[in-house]
Amino acid sequence: MQAEEMIEPKQAMMTKRLIRNSMSCDRGRLAWLRLARATGLLALAGLNHFPNARAEMLVVSSMVDDKIYYVSTNGSASPLATINYYPEGVAFGTGNGTIHVANCGGYLISRISSRGFVSTFVTNIVDPYGLAFDSQSNLFVACCQINRVKKISPTKVVTDFATVSGAYGLAIDGADNVFVSGLSSRLSRISPAGNSSPFGPPIDGGRGIAVDANGCIYVASLSGTITRISQSGVGSVFATGLPSTVGLAFDSAGNLYAAHYTAGKISKIDANGATTSFATLPGAKWLAVYPAPRFHPGPVSMSMTAGALVLTWAGSYTLQTSSDIGGPFSDVLQAGSPHTNSYAGESQKFFRLRN
Repeated sequence: MQAEEMIEPKQAMMTKRLIRNSMSCDRGRLAWLRLARATGLLALAGLNHFPNARAEMLVVSSMVDDKIYYVSTNGSASPLATINYYPEGVAFGTGNGTIHVANCGGYLISRISSRGFVSTFVTNIVDPYGLAFDSQSNLFVACCQINRVKKISPTKVVTDFATVSGAYGLAIDGADNVFVSGLSSRLSRISPAGNSSPFGPPIDGGRGIAVDANGCIYVASLSGTITRISQSGVGSVFATGLPSTVGLAFDSAGNLYAAHYTAGKISKIDANGATTSFATLPGAKWLAVYPAPRFHPGPVSMSMTAGALVLTWAGSYTLQTSSDIGGPFSDVLQAGSPHTNSYAGESQKFFRLRN
């Protein structure tokens, strides 16, 4: 029996028995559906509770009512689940629609299944805030009070990954570098091996972090400014006038969503920094988009060996040949390759990287 099934209400389990018993004939199925709609058992059974996880979706944690919400493309918010004791950061599991939530007051990480049921993923995680998954399905957690970044393996093994004073916001790029905001005026960049170094310009009270498709880092601050930082660490102002911004997340079209918990709203910011109001949700603090776009970096070194171009890549990706075109893959432009792409009137070569 799955952990999620163990916590289902008795009414939901009774309803599932009704399903099995009534599927033998159409008349029984119709009668059951009428009963379920009339009594509300359809939602209890988890059959009409969670949106299709295959479609792009936005989830938001609220500090007002301790709920996790699904926000549709038109900006309307619907509750998905209740997480007692202050839900903070949210993140989708790699390759599926399972939501992981930092249960700050409960000192644990909760999980919401694709059917909408809540279970405990891991316990004894002190003061968790920002969450993010790497390409290997490891979950990283910013633990503010104990100044730690925890790493949780797919088999739920918890280890100390790095020390960051007041660790708060957290994001991971395509090379699996971990970026963390905290009490320091600068971000910490931590390599997959756990080596930490300051990154980017000073930021006044860094909060939520997100990474765009080009590998640029975006950081929300207490001052209401969102700063964009290039891969080389050069910062620039991306958007202003956004007080109490914490959570940041990109969709597949390159739009940045920002949650403002005091204002109780979510903004949508396009690639040029133009901001529009997307949704109203009291206490909106952290958010996540599924599926999350990931940045696939270019080669870190190039050399010629016996007349052949040799490329070394960061991250867990392998170079595809012209005969190996099966997906999933990501295209990397401006590199010599058997593949050709026409863009803006120019013919560009690119490699394909297997995810």
